[in-house]
Amino acid sequence: MNQPSLTMTSITPQPMMTPDEIDRLARKRAGAKLGWYIHAGVYIVVNLALFLLASEAVNMGRRPWNIYPAMGWGLGLFCTAFRFLYWALAAACANAWCNAKKKHCNASIPGAEPALA
Repeated sequence: MNQPSLTMTSITPQPMMTPDEIDRLARKRAGAKLGWYIHAGVYIVVNLALFLLASEAVNMGRRPWNIYPAMGWGLGLFCTAFRFLYWALAAACANAWCNAKKKHCNASIPGAEPALA
C-alpha cells in the first residue's frame, strides 16, 4: 500500500473564507466585545453601589469590605480583556510572520511574482 509523501508540494492551500463566514466571524467578535463593555459597565455600577454601602459601614466603625468583591470581579474582567488583547495581538503577529515568509519564499524563487503585503 502506497503512503502519500508529506512534502511541501503535496500540501494544498486552505480555501479562503466566504463572505458569509467573514460576516459571521465579524458579528461574533463584535458581540463578544459588546458583551465585555456591558460587563464592565455592570462592574462599575455594582461596585459603586457596594462602595456606597461600605462607606456607611466605615462611618459606623467597621472595616471596608467592598474591596474584596471588586478585586475578585476585577480580576475576571481583566482576564477577559486580556483574552481579547492576546488574540488580536496573536493575529497581527501571525499575519506579519506569514507575510515575511511569503516574501522570503518568493525571493528565493527566480522569476516569482512579489508577494502581496
